[in-house]
Amino acid sequence: MVGDWRTLWRLDRDHPPVEAGAIAIHPGDPARVVVTEEWAFYGLLKSDNTNYHALSDGREAGGWIMFKYPFTTPRIEVVEVDAAFAVVINTSRGIHVHCTDRELSLPDRLGDHDWYALDLVAGRRDGRPIVVAAWDVPRDDRGPHVQAYDLMTGAPAAKPWVPYGGWSEREQRRLGRCDGRPVAGTLDYFNNLHISDAATDFPERLIPLEEEGQSWLELLTVDDRAGPALALVLWPDGSVRCYDLAAEAPYCPPLTGCPGVPSGARLGRWRDRPAAALLTDVGVSLYDLQDRSWAGHVDLGAQAYDVAFAPQGELAIVSARGTLVVQLTP
Repeated sequence: MVGDWRTLWRLDRDHPPVEAGAIAIHPGDPARVVVTEEWAFYGLLKSDNTNYHALSDGREAGGWIMFKYPFTTPRIEVVEVDAAFAVVINTSRGIHVHCTDRELSLPDRLGDHDWYALDLVAGRRDGRPIVVAAWDVPRDDRGPHVQAYDLMTGAPAAKPWVPYGGWSEREQRRLGRCDGRPVAGTLDYFNNLHISDAATDFPERLIPLEEEGQSWLELLTVDDRAGPALALVLWPDGSVRCYDLAAEAPYCPPLTGCPGVPSGARLGRWRDRPAAALLTDVGVSLYDLQDRSWAGHVDLGAQAYDVAFAPQGELAIVSARGTLVVQLTP
């Protein structure tokens, strides 16, 4: 049975509408929502804007970071460092690191401020926190490449590598996590899913997704935040299929029947259960991976850009209409 949902708070932004966004939960007491939105500043100049809000009621709870440049691939990663937290934000002026703990000293930027990141992920390597970025850099500079950084120092954590064919086919490539480590997922022409170490591109797994025929598939996410390391893949029939990276096999039946057209997905823990949230052109659909059933559909009447799983079962969402936090009831 599909459950109901209610809005705990929302910050509408219909005029101008949000054109891209990312969202994350910053743990703590109180917990906070970190959200990046791109919209036209004063209706004239596109900019990306990052702010903190209290998870409980939406009141402003932190600094406002703004860059007056447009961008299309916002990302936010919250990283635990020495019992504190750092927020890694992909902006239109490079990747910025925001330390919410004043005693934590970290570099404030990774890479060059003129570089543009198409994707990023945070994890651990050899016991240290790292951030891996896929850079869209002009060829007269260093050219497109993937680079791992030591978050503590900002120094490169490995040699840069160049993905075959570049990162232009973004629907075929994703940076993600497996067992806490950053990995790169790539779908090849024959619909095999390649998993490699994101820091070095060293191959780790090869998972065939179909036995016969060729279809244009889209890799939505690769992550271990639900518990097991999983990959979600969008098929031409509109279904989303979930694959277990360890077993190299399907994890559950195909996810079908969600309202709208899926354009992205996030994995996480919902009420201490593994769950998948599909981002669609009308909202967010939550699938309980343990019960193998839909937990709820959040109808926003607008494109959902990102969703984050909160500790008590809340979902924080950024959409074309702004930011909101909802509670689903089974």
